[in-house]
Amino acid sequence: VVDALLNGLSPDPWAFTAKAPSCLGAHIDDHARLVLLLRQHRAELHADFERCAPTAAAYSSLAFDCNFPTNATVAMAAVAIAEGNAHPSVNALLTTIHEGAATGEVERYARRLMAYASSPERLDARGIPLISYDRYEGMHSYNTAIRVLREASTS
Repeated sequence: VVDALLNGLSPDPWAFTAKAPSCLGAHIDDHARLVLLLRQHRAELHADFERCAPTAAAYSSLAFDCNFPTNATVAMAAVAIAEGNAHPSVNALLTTIHEGAATGEVERYARRLMAYASSPERLDARGIPLISYDRYEGMHSYNTAIRVLREASTS
């Protein structure tokens, strides 16, 4: 749950720490409740999030990005067929739970999927791969989310 919450908050922590963005207008009550819960449980959440903090030395799901999970699934199937070997699960890519897979194995697999998605015929219309893995981007996302959440809880 902590991974999912952190992964959900990190792309736009401002959307869940202040006034609801217009795109959430139909969910204003849910948004207000989430903001309140984030503030009420900030100490516990910060401690839980700290245990999920990405490092430069280990795999982090915050560093893995795919525009749609279906693109990751297609890449996983294509890589499995081409290479014919076992690979980590989708859960291992999206959480810190690696189901027996070593963190290095999960990172190698994330990089393999990124390489698959980076071939010229698989790039999006702007020439950007649909799957990426960048440890430092994951660390940046984490630091931004934690900073925004801390600032919101003191205001």
